[in-house]
Amino acid sequence: GTPFRNNVAAKVRVWSITPRLKIPHKLGERDNELVLGADYDDWDLDSTAGPSIVGRPQATNRNSALYAQQVTRFSEDTSVSLGLRGQRVTYAVTDAANPSATDSRTRDLTAYEVSARQRLERSLFLYGKVGSSFRVPNVNDIYSLFTASVTPLEPQTSRDLEIGFDAGAGPGRYRVALYQMDIENEIFFDPLTFSNRNLQPTRRYGVEADGRWSAGGALDAFVNYTFAVAKFRSGSFGGISIAGNEVPLVPKHAFNVGAGWRFAQRTRLDAVLRYVGEQVFDGDETNTFGRKMPAYTVVDVKLSHEAGGWRVDGGVRNLFNEKYFTYGVFTGFPTYAALPAPERAFFVTAQYAFR
Repeated sequence: GTPFRNNVAAKVRVWSITPRLKIPHKLGERDNELVLGADYDDWDLDSTAGPSIVGRPQATNRNSALYAQQVTRFSEDTSVSLGLRGQRVTYAVTDAANPSATDSRTRDLTAYEVSARQRLERSLFLYGKVGSSFRVPNVNDIYSLFTASVTPLEPQTSRDLEIGFDAGAGPGRYRVALYQMDIENEIFFDPLTFSNRNLQPTRRYGVEADGRWSAGGALDAFVNYTFAVAKFRSGSFGGISIAGNEVPLVPKHAFNVGAGWRFAQRTRLDAVLRYVGEQVFDGDETNTFGRKMPAYTVVDVKLSHEAGGWRVDGGVRNLFNEKYFTYGVFTGFPTYAALPAPERAFFVTAQYAFR
């Protein structure tokens, strides 16, 4: 059949002013630092200049922000950081081919972070941080190229907590952390409407652990594991309450382990194993499908060699030819749609660096 094409000629104009002042100062005998700054961004997109068979979006984004950060070192073992940002943002999107498709919003947003780090032993540290963050929707979030429609979106905001340990022992470095995020208006792509939307309030919490080792430059390895719980705190979907339900597309367990061996001065062999656990299908906010996207394990290997300015890589992706998919959407009981991930694939690449 005839391939779909959407030819767009767009003009983008960006103004940015970002002055920053760094003020070193003393607290007792310790060096400390205060940073003060301002950001101003003025961004315009105009896609009406060229041909398009779908739509002609015009977008603006204005950001004005003030921020400050104070880093205080009470001793070699103890430090505290305080940061605050206030921002006014105005964003608007209009489809020039359909002026009724438009949205414009002005919002005042704040973000802050308080963090502390304390040495417990020579190479063992306890750290913690609490704060809030935000993400402003951009034109790609608000305007759908598939349907030439504008979806009104609120900025995404989050309240964040994290506490953890990091340590060094011999050739290794290790970290374990507990985290929690309460998110409002999370920006989420809806495959049923081909547009983004704001999710109902969610909570994400869990554990992250990782470790890295290096033995004399010839051998190195890493491992990381994430236990993640993501649930709706309130809201409804299709008239059904989803409070307490699992958020789609969040695996509860994810695990990566890899190793590298430099068996010659310019030759290296790497192998990586990735495990991703079960996930709720996209579109199943009500958790009523009764099935989940299956877990999968994929192994990749790569051999690299450098000679002169050349670097040549060759290897195998999906070494054991795992049959899996990384995205699936619930399309109505008892069916779902998914695109299979690539099967075993061999590759060779070469690049030359001019020096």
